[in-house]
Amino acid sequence: MAFVPAKCLSMSFKKMFGDKVRGEIASDLINATFYDALKEQDLNPVGQPYFQPLDESEGFKYTVVFEVYPDISLDGAAGLEVVRPVAAVSDSDVDDMIEKLRVQKQTWHIIDRPAQEHDRVTISFQAPPKT
Repeated sequence: MAFVPAKCLSMSFKKMFGDKVRGEIASDLINATFYDALKEQDLNPVGQPYFQPLDESEGFKYTVVFEVYPDISLDGAAGLEVVRPVAAVSDSDVDDMIEKLRVQKQTWHIIDRPAQEHDRVTISFQAPPKT
């Protein structure tokens, strides 16, 4: 059996590097055409686009799936009035909040005296067995 060196080498290259070369060419073509198409169609995509390659039998074609920002019109906003709510904070409001934070963030210490009002007490209780 005889091989034609050029043909064998060509087939070997296609097998080894075909997918990589095809991927690089597809990436270059997409980069060259996609952003031009966005400008031409005046589209502003949200997030990353998803590229779906199509059959390459009729040349290079691809489909891109992406979301776009909505068109928002503020035509009627010129006559609107914005009312800002005003909240009054008194000294007693500040004092109440400081007290709440003090109670929430307090630390407990073990002491050697009888329990008093506002102390935290931990007890261990075991019920006697029922007879």
